[in-house]
Amino acid sequence: MTARPLLLSRCRHCHNRYLPRPGPCPRCSSADLTPVSISPKGAVRASTAIEVPAAGWTPPHPLCLVELAEGTWVLAVGPIPTLPVGAEVAVERDEAIYRATPWTDGSTRALGRGEGDSPSAGPRQRSFEPPR
Repeated sequence: MTARPLLLSRCRHCHNRYLPRPGPCPRCSSADLTPVSISPKGAVRASTAIEVPAAGWTPPHPLCLVELAEGTWVLAVGPIPTLPVGAEVAVERDEAIYRATPWTDGSTRALGRGEGDSPSAGPRQRSFEPPR
């Protein structure tokens, strides 16, 4: 699958990477930001289908939480049926919405930790730090 790279913002002060949004860095409030292109390939960490979605969305509304290879997480609209935890996906930005589709390069290796893996398998998970 030849998906386009995703664009992140990278803070030159604290090196935080996050999905682009207006304003300063959510971690340190620095305005010294630079765009960074990353691979759109990631792994599903959770998925669900909302049966009673917000106005404008048709049920069932599939969502999946995707961990990109560089460690950034994104909530994306997924396909129906919902994707299993550990499934490899490509994430694409469609205006303000991120969409996840199955990765189809023939690879069956999951990225990072999947359901049932031991904690020592895969990359080390970073702890959650809320924006300041």
